[in-house]
Amino acid sequence: MSKKFYAFGCSFTQGIELSSRTPYTSINPDALAWPQQTVDNLNYDNETGKKNRHFTCHNLARGGISPKICVTKILRTTFQEDDIAVILWPTYARTAILDKLQDSEHAAEYSDFMDDMHLHIAPGWSSTSKHERKGDHIDFYNKFYTDRDALFNLRVLVKFTDAYLKDNRVNVYHLALEPQDADPNWPAYIDSGVTITDWLHDDGKRKLAPMGEHLHPDYHTRLASRLADTIKKDVFSGLTK
Repeated sequence: MSKKFYAFGCSFTQGIELSSRTPYTSINPDALAWPQQTVDNLNYDNETGKKNRHFTCHNLARGGISPKICVTKILRTTFQEDDIAVILWPTYARTAILDKLQDSEHAAEYSDFMDDMHLHIAPGWSSTSKHERKGDHIDFYNKFYTDRDALFNLRVLVKFTDAYLKDNRVNVYHLALEPQDADPNWPAYIDSGVTITDWLHDDGKRKLAPMGEHLHPDYHTRLASRLADTIKKDVFSGLTK
């Protein structure tokens, strides 16, 4: 029976820009992104050189989303015992204002990305659509936003998510975008008492994907290899080959 590997996050996890499959307008995950590559590694036995496990990849990431929306997606996912959930946490500065849009007459106008959302906001965004209004962004970040508040919210979300998944007997792994000395999110992770398993390593040269903004597929390949090795040691070392 197949075991399920779930990935949650934003554009880095979805794989935006990694290939022509995932331009900015796409909602599909990319096979070059670290979730699918991790599953490919999990399904491959280094000793025999054969595929001998059956994990399925469920990449539920979406470019641009906030930590809060990651958590709403996790709460909507039906997990089975011993599933794997890996979260590459988006930047703490993004947030969302939740509503009851799924019950409204306009619910069909919203993608899965916008379910329950009244407003999705992040610094510098200038969309003029009804979902992301430039004036609302400016007002929020000028009048209400502080780093301290955003990091507090991240700490609560990370701790809650960790406990929720473990209570459901799901194997959970937390990832960060940058190493500890470069990422201001880290204090929130540390205060939450969770372990950050890995991050997208940057060697200082910033090798970019073809479209020029996100990290190159090589970073995803290396992360996937390290993460698969960790999962095999932690969870699946006892599986029958």
